[in-house]
Amino acid sequence: MIDKCDTARAVRAFLDHPTDRRAFNDLFELSSRMAHSYIAIRVRRGTLHVPSNEFPQSTAIEDCACECLGSLFASKPGRPFYFIIDYFRSRITDQTPPDRVHALLQGMIAGHIDQELMQLNPQGVSIRRAILRSMGDDSFEVLRVDGRDHWAIRSSAGSRREHLPQVDDSTLQHFIHTACRSFPDMPRRCRSIFEQLDGDDRFQNRLECKKFMPALLRVLTNHDDARPSATSNPRSEYVRRTVQLLAANAVDLAVDQVLTNQARKRGFSEDETSTFRRALANLMDDFGQDGDHDLLPGYLKEAMTACDESAYLQRYKYVWEALVSRCKELLRDMLREEGLAP
Repeated sequence: MIDKCDTARAVRAFLDHPTDRRAFNDLFELSSRMAHSYIAIRVRRGTLHVPSNEFPQSTAIEDCACECLGSLFASKPGRPFYFIIDYFRSRITDQTPPDRVHALLQGMIAGHIDQELMQLNPQGVSIRRAILRSMGDDSFEVLRVDGRDHWAIRSSAGSRREHLPQVDDSTLQHFIHTACRSFPDMPRRCRSIFEQLDGDDRFQNRLECKKFMPALLRVLTNHDDARPSATSNPRSEYVRRTVQLLAANAVDLAVDQVLTNQARKRGFSEDETSTFRRALANLMDDFGQDGDHDLLPGYLKEAMTACDESAYLQRYKYVWEALVSRCKELLRDMLREEGLAP
C-alpha cells in the first residue's frame, strides 16, 4: 500500500527540483509501482494480455510498465519532464490535500498507460526486453564504432575482421531463423546468431545494435505467433487464462492473510515483504502454466539476492512455505468454484 502523504511529498519535491536525482528517483520509483499495479490489474481482469515468453509474467508486466513510463518522463530542450510538470502545475496548489495529489498521480499514470498501450505491441515490448537481457550476458560486449553501438561475442575479441563488410540482411535473416528453429529460449538464440556470424569469415563478427534488434524482433514476432501451441484449442485457452487469473487473485489473498501479519511479527522490511510477494507471483505464474514449479527455495533466493542458505533457513523458510501452501490452497478452492477441479 502506497502512503498518500509520501506520494504528495514526492510529487512536490519533484516539481520544486525536477533535475535533482533523488527527487527524480523517488517519483520514478513511485510511478513504477503504480504502473505495475495498474497493468497487473488489467491483466487479472482479462482486459490486457501481456505475453511473457520464457520469463515470468510479473517480469513481462514490469517491462511493459517501464516502456510506458519512458515516454511519460520524456524531456525537451529547456523543458525537463514537461508532461508531468505541466500536468501537476495546472491541477494542484500548496493547499491541495495529499489524497488529491495521490489520485491525480494515479490518474495521470493510468491514462498515459492506456494511451501508450494503444500504440505499443505488448508482445514486442516483452520480446525486446528479453533480447536486451540476453545481450547483457557476460559472453557479449558492446563496442562503440563510428559513434554507433555494436554487439559482439567476447570470444571473437582477438579477430574482429574490421576490413570485411557487415553481414547482409538476407544472411542475417538466415542466421536468425536457424537460431529460432534450434533453440526455444532467448539467450541461446542470441548466442547462436553471433556464433554463426563469427563462423562466417565473409563478414565482420560484430553487429550494429540498431540493425540487429529490429531484424531479430521481426522474425521472433512472426515465429512465436506461428508456433503450434498446446493451448490453441479455445476451451484449453479459456482454462489456461482462467487458472492464471485465479492464481493472481490467490496471490493477493495469501499476501493479505499470511504475509502481512508474519511480516509485522518478524520485523520484515518493506523490501523483504515486496520480494516475498514478487517471488510468490513468479512461482504461481509457473504453477498456473502447467501445474508444476521449481523447488520452493529457488524462487525466493532468485528474487532476494542476499538470501543465502543460512538466512533462508533461519529467517524466511517458515513464512515462505506457509505463504506458498496457503496460496495453493486458495487457488484449489477457486478452481473448484469454477468447476475446473474436483
